[in-house]
Amino acid sequence: MGATLKSWLFTTDHKRVGILYLIGSLAAFAIAGAMSILMRIELSAIGPTLTDNPQQYNVWLYFHGAAMILGFQIPALTGFLANYCVPLMIGARDVAFPRLNALSVWLFWAGIVLALATFVIPDPPDVMWTGYPPYSTMTWGNTAFYSFTVLLLGFSSILGGVNFLTTVAYMRAPGMGWNQLNVFVWSIVVAFVIQLIFVPVLGTAVTMLLFDKYLGTTFFQPANGGDVLIYQNLFWFYSHPAVYVILLPFLGITYEIVATFARNRVFNYKMVIYGGFGGVLLLAGEVWVHHLYTAGLPDWLRVGQMVSTLLISVPVGLLMIGLVGTLYRGAIEYRTPMLYALGVVFFFLIGGLTGIPNAIASLDLHLQDTYFIPGHFHYVMAVAGTFAIFGAVYYLFPKMTGRM
Repeated sequence: MGATLKSWLFTTDHKRVGILYLIGSLAAFAIAGAMSILMRIELSAIGPTLTDNPQQYNVWLYFHGAAMILGFQIPALTGFLANYCVPLMIGARDVAFPRLNALSVWLFWAGIVLALATFVIPDPPDVMWTGYPPYSTMTWGNTAFYSFTVLLLGFSSILGGVNFLTTVAYMRAPGMGWNQLNVFVWSIVVAFVIQLIFVPVLGTAVTMLLFDKYLGTTFFQPANGGDVLIYQNLFWFYSHPAVYVILLPFLGITYEIVATFARNRVFNYKMVIYGGFGGVLLLAGEVWVHHLYTAGLPDWLRVGQMVSTLLISVPVGLLMIGLVGTLYRGAIEYRTPMLYALGVVFFFLIGGLTGIPNAIASLDLHLQDTYFIPGHFHYVMAVAGTFAIFGAVYYLFPKMTGRM
């Protein structure tokens, strides 16, 4: 038993590293899910239900939002699935930098442990999940925990990006060109390009937050020449591209499941790769302002990014056409992974269509701070993405365990 535990703790095998990512991400999912249940119970009746302490509710909200995205979905997709599938799909023996891969998974676990310490320290983070100043620099809570957790998970993601982009570029089987790669491999490549570009921006934002609260800087203090909009722009300049870091891999693995259980080739492969993934990559960094329509930004910027937000629905639409086209005239077998994949198509369709009014500034001004916004987000990312992850676990379970 001790030898087995040691072999897992010190492993550099990509499949084992992937399973370690899966265990950590499912733990984050379970606890963050419990936080969402506590919030729903608290909101089920007027007045205090479970707690009369607003800060306690804020801690639940902080952990739910941050852990679901940074601790569950991104690590499950770009950690577990990338590690387990990409080397096998490109015919590589392992990733390019196995020890770096092991470091990335343990940085991820360190971030998970630090996040879980939220529930045992006397001053847990009270920053919602976005960390917006000035509240996060004035609150009683431990903002440093939020910042360090984000930085640990960010470093883990950057190491993974360097590793997998190198692996796909240089370790493909002889004769395997870029147009022979699985759709999922392409989705991981594009997701990690986005991560490498935008994760440092989030790291910068939370570091400035840390400095403002604990070192006396005034980046976000209007009275001393700072501006809270600096943080909001930096935060969403990463956090909207992060949507595509989740979206592209979960659609990529959905393509693999659908093509397998429909017994069909991927419909219009080059349209999916260059039109879908390529279009999202080009526009991912040009749409963050639709999160800030009510933040007092100039009209020319709001209108410009309203157009780019509407425009990004075109490559995303091409990805949906590819999925439906792959189903067309297929010999479909409705096994458990396929049922999850069809759920992804349904939920993502609803989420995508509800995103169109959010993209239009004149409508979003009225929809902002209503349940329409979390409803849209949870359809398009939370439910669709989680269905894809669980479908992938069922899909890969025989490979991982030797059992159906």
